Amino acid sequence: MKVVICSLPGSEVYLLSNFLFELNLKSSSYVVDNDSFHFSNNVNALDKSHFEVDKAIGQINDNEFLIGHFGVDVNKNIGEFKRIFLYRNIKFSLISFCFLVDKLKIWKSNKALENNDSNEKEYAFNFLQQNKDSLVNLYSKIVPWINEEGILKINFDELNGEFGREIQIKEFKKIAQYLNFDLSDLDIELKISNALNKSSIFKVNFDNQEDYYLTKDFLKLYKKGFKKLNKILGYERTSDILKKFKLTNSLSFYDKYWKLNKRKVSTWSYGINIVDNLISNYDFKNVLDAGCGSGDVVRHLLSKGYNARGIELSGSVLKDFANDLLKKGIVQQGSLMKLPFKDDEFDVIFSSEVLEHIDEKDIPKVIEEFSRVCSGVVFLTISLRPSSNFNKYHINLKPRVWWENVFLQHSFVKDTDTIKKLQKIKLNSTVKEIMEIGPTFSHIHEMDWFVNNPPYDLDGELEPWYFIFRKNAK
Repeated sequence: MKVVICSLPGSEVYLLSNFLFELNLKSSSYVVDNDSFHFSNNVNALDKSHFEVDKAIGQINDNEFLIGHFGVDVNKNIGEFKRIFLYRNIKFSLISFCFLVDKLKIWKSNKALENNDSNEKEYAFNFLQQNKDSLVNLYSKIVPWINEEGILKINFDELNGEFGREIQIKEFKKIAQYLNFDLSDLDIELKISNALNKSSIFKVNFDNQEDYYLTKDFLKLYKKGFKKLNKILGYERTSDILKKFKLTNSLSFYDKYWKLNKRKVSTWSYGINIVDNLISNYDFKNVLDAGCGSGDVVRHLLSKGYNARGIELSGSVLKDFANDLLKKGIVQQGSLMKLPFKDDEFDVIFSSEVLEHIDEKDIPKVIEEFSRVCSGVVFLTISLRPSSNFNKYHINLKPRVWWENVFLQHSFVKDTDTIKKLQKIKLNSTVKEIMEIGPTFSHIHEMDWFVNNPPYDLDGELEPWYFIFRKNAK
């Protein structure tokens, strides 16, 4: 089997290529381009040879894939290849390509990018302004792939999880099936996690969301040549624009997260497993779930006879999945930096996979509030690993010692014995052993990349990472 990937520049092809690596395919030594795609002489940054498609086809071996940006006229010469077209909204592909070009220094006309003092918005606009004609010419040749038959068409935003985990898994399954790989759901999710977290020279990191760079000047240039092409790809429809506006402009960041990732009212087994460890190790009556999400854990605690309350930043998830609890005042919308509760109102604060989503500068205030409203135990899990979807959500990744120190500075002491009881696993465990002995199963199947390449020395610990503190009596 031989595979050809044609992508729009800036479609983040590394994610697809990383997945093919996971399927044990190899990358060819060639990157193919139309002659309209003008690279500078500095191709060593890519460590690959650049050829026109026709010259490269004969050099590809079985179980290899070839990547490039080229016109649909090439299709007649690659009929025996598995062909994948990777595309995305041209507005965002242009932004991504701009910063990729700067990273790799591969475009001839990159004078606008040499001024490091220029504003980043101007930086993107200047790139488009200087290279507009070449880019329109290139995109005009590539976009018609969307109408070709017998090829696999993949939308990058669906592949990277922009529309939720369920759609993301579906897209990766389509790729595996098209390439005749019969994989279980578990294998698919494991390979997705690996693909998301592998490094790549083609990976572009942004300090801002891509929308940030879409200035009036940028969009004015975009409309001259690109907007028509974007419509061919299926974008720019009024219904799509309104749908995106409703999803992104009227919802907060985590409202959008819950809209995309919570499909139905159900018992969330991940949180239930964790809170059951709290129940089995401590005596308490009044408990707060800080960052209660859809209220599943609060419902579980109520069913066990506890006086449970919940607070959640996303009003959307509460209205959609815990509206009955919201109306009764059992859960409420609010910030962990300003808890609407009395001093020492709770015996226990429970919070699972929440604090890593909060900016570092705000953590001390959150812990001060925990200390104020809790008279006994703070029982937490805090993720120490990047999240899926390019780590959009885990914005505060710190090692265990950092979290412990910041709590110790705010009238807490560690409950070391219980942490050890829940946290330790056998060192050098295989992925299979980890799945069997890990504290919870729900995230473990995504973790082989982490077990092999941990970002910190975790001394045999495994997700979920427990952090348990007692209020220090004064």
